[in-house]
Amino acid sequence: MFPISIISNTNILPAAPDLKSVAVSNDSGNTSTIQYTNGDLFAMGYNNVGKLGSGDTTIKTQWYKVMDNVRLYTVGDSTTIVITNDDKVFFSGRAPAIAGNYSSLPTTTNVFYEMTEIFKRFNINRIKQIHARTTYSNSTFIIDESDQLWGIGSNQSYALGSGTFAGSTDWVMLASNVKSVHLTQYCTWILKYDGTVYRTGTNNNATVIGSSSNSYSLTTFTQYSDLGLIQDISTSPDTVMFLLSDGTVRLVGIGSNGQIGNGTTATYQYTPYNPGLTGVTAVKKSSGGSFGNILVQGGTIKSTGAAGGGRGGRGNLDQVTVFTPGNTGELLKHVISNVHDVIMGTSVSYYIYEGELYGAGTGYLVGSTSGNSSVWVKVPTPYSSNI
Repeated sequence: MFPISIISNTNILPAAPDLKSVAVSNDSGNTSTIQYTNGDLFAMGYNNVGKLGSGDTTIKTQWYKVMDNVRLYTVGDSTTIVITNDDKVFFSGRAPAIAGNYSSLPTTTNVFYEMTEIFKRFNINRIKQIHARTTYSNSTFIIDESDQLWGIGSNQSYALGSGTFAGSTDWVMLASNVKSVHLTQYCTWILKYDGTVYRTGTNNNATVIGSSSNSYSLTTFTQYSDLGLIQDISTSPDTVMFLLSDGTVRLVGIGSNGQIGNGTTATYQYTPYNPGLTGVTAVKKSSGGSFGNILVQGGTIKSTGAAGGGRGGRGNLDQVTVFTPGNTGELLKHVISNVHDVIMGTSVSYYIYEGELYGAGTGYLVGSTSGNSSVWVKVPTPYSSNI
């Protein structure tokens, strides 16, 4: 029998956590966020009202660690809400539509403030999604463990969907069998597990509700026109894109920058437009960004609308009015079926490939020190191999 030798090396570092998701908030610039499987949450970009909890309102030009031990989060125009793995809830920025029964919350804060008590009526560790809107119509939504949609806060544009302009100072159950929630400026859209779509809110400014009248309102969640079975929804302040179960897409909304993809700048605010694409496997995640749309079709990522600093990865700064391939830079090396979390913000786009982040657009948001990038590049992240 040979002796057993045990070798100890205290210099071996633990394996880096995997990149779980990327998102871009819908604000006047962009706030990019990434979350890791160990719960670490980082952000870069706009810090309106101190929503990143850093004690200031300074724009972050490098990844800033927002919090660790995060399970769920939402970052809006001026607020961040975080649910941690130990079932606590915090916010920073503007108070997330909590009033009346919960008036003890500060109106604004630039450091994270605990508000777990407000969520005690729910099994916090089973909340599936959380979304907050703190501009235009100040409201907060969650999907609970039973797939019920609950909301609280302002309803001035009927975007809460509670049936009354007065809104609600406590949680109200709004819909059941809900798969996902998607926000535009003055409207709220939901996708149900049966493939149907509902919306509530008001046509105002560049919002989208699906009506030719700017004064048209719905006070409760009402089913949208029959498009067949819907697999996913992508929203921005000015458009809604539907991914149907047959791999085709439809778009409705403002087309002033060609974002509808119909070859013109025409608006389709009631009848959804069919751009004739087939084999689409994904539409953009998160509700960030305006003036454009992005999706995955066949062997590439395609986008429409304003260039936004090169965010489409199309290799130029031209506006396009049809879905145009962005086969540039790093994307050329990748198997498109393995690309996920494709998103588009106002001035940046991202996707994840084999645990690494790639982007195009505003320089500092994609790690460039030499200006904006109109081609896809590998983005340095806190745990990535390129730092």
